[in-house]
Amino acid sequence: MATGEESDSRQPNSHQDWDNAVDTSVFHGRERELARLWQWIVGNRCRVVGVLGMEGIGKSSIAVKAAIQIQSEFEIVVWRSLTHAPPLAELLSSLLQFLMPLYGEDPVIPPTLDRKFSKLMQYLRSRRCLLILDNVEVILDSQRVGQWSAGYEAYGQLLKTIGETPHQSCLLFTSREQPSEMASMEGKQGTCAALSLTGLTLTDGRAIFDQKGEFTGTTAHWQQLIQHYGGNPLMLKMVAAATQSLFDGSIAEVITDLDCGILVFADIIDLLDRQFVGVASQNEHRLSTAEQKVLFWLAIHREPVSIAKIRENIVGLPPEQSVPKQLNSLMRRSIVEKTDGLFYLQPVVIEYVTHYLR
Repeated sequence: MATGEESDSRQPNSHQDWDNAVDTSVFHGRERELARLWQWIVGNRCRVVGVLGMEGIGKSSIAVKAAIQIQSEFEIVVWRSLTHAPPLAELLSSLLQFLMPLYGEDPVIPPTLDRKFSKLMQYLRSRRCLLILDNVEVILDSQRVGQWSAGYEAYGQLLKTIGETPHQSCLLFTSREQPSEMASMEGKQGTCAALSLTGLTLTDGRAIFDQKGEFTGTTAHWQQLIQHYGGNPLMLKMVAAATQSLFDGSIAEVITDLDCGILVFADIIDLLDRQFVGVASQNEHRLSTAEQKVLFWLAIHREPVSIAKIRENIVGLPPEQSVPKQLNSLMRRSIVEKTDGLFYLQPVVIEYVTHYLR
């Protein structure tokens, strides 16, 4: 297990372009998840691999860490963030500008989208490349789960072509939400796979606090705190900083507010806003009315529950907006979780839904 600071061993050579990828010199846990990504990408030679999960869960960090661990298996590694929502033509131009000299070609970018697309696929076939796209959710439609925003539909074709066309490369992407093309390709002939990233363990969650200073609390307090925030690394970093400044490192005082159902930290509300609210408008929920209805009921119920129990209690949904459809949508949005056949929300999500999403 990695705790504390260690080297971020990216190979400094002309065949790698890490752009603005996050620093992973401090990285905690995730051994099992990293082993699974290694198996899919190196062992199974998957063409498309997705890392999915809610805001702050550590998707970008584990994508960087996995890429560092497997970089020697690839001739070329390229990282690009979609944070600023580049049209596909712009992204392809950026990729080709880096790739063309490596293939001994003058970086004269083809003028049309189709020709750019064809050139990229030519490169993916001829040499083993690892292409990483971060923050794919930025270009997904805020209202229709898994669908692309207007003007970005060509990304779906990119994902589908890379997943279904023979080549020797891999596309690794991160997203809060699973694109519809990925849902249909996943498991098909072992060429595509998706990792749903969950929270850190108690030990790894406490290691985040150790980076921030000294804290006091019983084992039970620590367990309640980490569980409340679902082991979400970014939330835990925010809580650690606020606990130091507000409570002089006392975990017990934070627990007192949690027991009262109070979301103490505004930064966490802002973080969850990005998960639940549309990018374009802070007043536009990403969720449909039917999704919100299921979500509110789960928040009120609080405990893990079967789909049959949810069906019994949620009435008034027309057949085309059935409970299974809404649960599937909420799971693909990395909001609802499932274990042992039961559906549930993390405690911090319950508080947010109860107090801030109405």
